[in-house]
Amino acid sequence: MSPYFCEFCIEIAQEEGAEGEEVLFLTLMGAEIADHLCEEIEDDGYTHCDCSCKPILKIRLRKYL
Repeated sequence: MSPYFCEFCIEIAQEEGAEGEEVLFLTLMGAEIADHLCEEIEDDGYTHCDCSCKPILKIRLRKYL
């Protein structure tokens, strides 16, 4: 199954200069890029996003779904 990234995370990756390499960038550097909204956090876990941003919050959200 290929990774899925929400539109907010894709947009920030592109703003950071990862045009065309968003998947690799978000997988490896998602936790390091500027603070940004992630649909998974904003939707309280109802949207899945494989970006490595906010890992602790995502683990908590996935645990309860």
